[in-house]
Amino acid sequence: MAAQDLARRARPHPRDASLTVGPFFRWAGGKRRIVRELEKRIPSSFKGRYFEPFLGSGALFFHLVQNARLRAGVFLSDGNRELVRTYHAVLKWPARVHAQLVAHERAHSPVYYFTQRRVRSLNLAPAFDVDVAARFLYLNHHAFNGLYRVNREGMFNVPMGVTSRPLPTRETLQAVGQTLRCAVLSVGDFEKTLRKGKPRRGDLVYFDPPYVPISETSNFTDYSPQSFGMQEHMRLRDVARTLKEHGIHILLSNSDSAVTRKLYRGFTLESIAVHRSISARSDRRGPVSELIVT
Repeated sequence: MAAQDLARRARPHPRDASLTVGPFFRWAGGKRRIVRELEKRIPSSFKGRYFEPFLGSGALFFHLVQNARLRAGVFLSDGNRELVRTYHAVLKWPARVHAQLVAHERAHSPVYYFTQRRVRSLNLAPAFDVDVAARFLYLNHHAFNGLYRVNREGMFNVPMGVTSRPLPTRETLQAVGQTLRCAVLSVGDFEKTLRKGKPRRGDLVYFDPPYVPISETSNFTDYSPQSFGMQEHMRLRDVARTLKEHGIHILLSNSDSAVTRKLYRGFTLESIAVHRSISARSDRRGPVSELIVT
């Protein structure tokens, strides 16, 4: 599916103040816990357009919409094609996505989970976005810790975990779909996406890439068949520096490591403590230090 097939014209957001909308699926490395820390670093005078080219679960986007901080164009994208197709389906057909998700849940068993895991959903045509979204949300709901990981062939390969969280309701998906109406939604590499959107002075770009690993066992960068390695991190740093030189506000999250600090020398670096729960062992879960770059 081409990026333009997923794009929509941005328009003013028809926000209903009675709706509380946030991430509607689990996502390893999601920013739900630190959105207020991120918002503190957005200039109070910000009135420009908003770009988020590593969308993930969209925690900061939903938070800023909910708090009426986004007043101009919004551009959301991700390199994970299945993820973006899920957003697109929820935007257009939330009730249908929910109905199919419930059908998956009724059929759930370990055998059914691993059967669905083997489905090559990206081979489905755009007309099957609802099917792609329902499968994505079903697997996300039952996968270990909400992790999304694929092998080199693009096959989802996360083991089944245990969850006590409820499925997103139809009303939740409808509210998310309404919220997404303010955005241009696309799939693609972060640099190509920004080149197409053409950020200008006064705009804000929030980067939340796969983190620079702090150890060999913490390297969860395969959110798509193309790994995000050090060359990509250096390319991202160069893009951020160019945007900064053109008067565009930069906000970036990453691991607090010597490598990250060296990469972003010349930017403002602030360390915060964040609770993460990706480790398979509960005794190894707890606060870790992360870096906010501005």
